[in-house]
Amino acid sequence: YNTGATGTRAFFDLLAETGRNPARWQEPPSALNDSRANKPSTFVIIGQTRREFTDDDISHIFRWVTDGGQLIII
Repeated sequence: YNTGATGTRAFFDLLAETGRNPARWQEPPSALNDSRANKPSTFVIIGQTRREFTDDDISHIFRWVTDGGQLIII
């Protein structure tokens, strides 16, 4: 939701205006592998995160990608 020079807010708004359903992920990476209806199909990481990913977090993210998820790192 950053409205600064990074342009992430503009990116978020563009996704919303073009019919996608962007959301700020507020759960641990392990939740990506939960079987539920609103599971994201794409996960975007932009810039430096507030909290570093642990090895376990990275493992969960890679498993989610292996199962068909799309990871975009900017």
